[in-house]
Amino acid sequence: MVSLTIWIIACFPQLIINCRKGIPDEALSVYLILFWLFGDTINVIGCFLTKQLPLQTITAVYYVFTDVIIMLQFTYSTMKHRRTRKKGPGGADPSIFVCCMFTFWGLGYLISMAPLPDITGPHMNVRRHPAGRTLLMQPVFHGTPDIIGYSFGCVSSLCYMCSRVPQLRKNYLRQTTEGVSLITFLMIIAGNLTYGTSILVKSTAGLFILQHLPWLGGSLCMILFDLVLLAQVFMYRGNTPLKTCAADMESEPLLKKPSINDPTC
Repeated sequence: MVSLTIWIIACFPQLIINCRKGIPDEALSVYLILFWLFGDTINVIGCFLTKQLPLQTITAVYYVFTDVIIMLQFTYSTMKHRRTRKKGPGGADPSIFVCCMFTFWGLGYLISMAPLPDITGPHMNVRRHPAGRTLLMQPVFHGTPDIIGYSFGCVSSLCYMCSRVPQLRKNYLRQTTEGVSLITFLMIIAGNLTYGTSILVKSTAGLFILQHLPWLGGSLCMILFDLVLLAQVFMYRGNTPLKTCAADMESEPLLKKPSINDPTC
């Protein structure tokens, strides 16, 4: 319950900073948001297919809802700033990001509506556990729901881990973490720590750990990635962002005419 509470409020500081500073397109990596959205969409699909408890399903939908809000903030800020500066020759259209967002959402809805064959017999007891920002797991493999739950858990955990890499890279290129909420990532660390601890406290048996490996391993790996991000926060504290370097690096041509009036980043 503590882990669940932390996850519910974790995104609020980032949402507030996005509104106050108005630079989510410069501070956040779009791939961070897309990986979050994809992982949470898989989480929702898994909740519907494996018939999780209503509270767990509502929480999973809430995660997707917050991802959509952050993506809309990112898209709005991108389009707003693009009006005030010339678009690079290779610039990416922000509508692509919106299309990806609604594609994930639409596919998730369609798949969640598909009937799931029940091959579990009355002797096969499927237990359910509360979780944080990861797919709810099944403790034993007793048929299709267990296999789907475990497989989706692997994919969603991988998405959450992959989301950190582009954000760390963007922070490094900008040499600052301005616009990234320190509180949000501290709460994410706390959520993953309490969630991983709750698994280990329940049992340290080898089979039990193996059956919960995607969620346990994903939580611990994300803690390591987020500790690196926290280190960047303190390393780059007080730095001025390298103007447009990280934001436009993927949109600028490889070769461009030098200008004495436009210093390079």
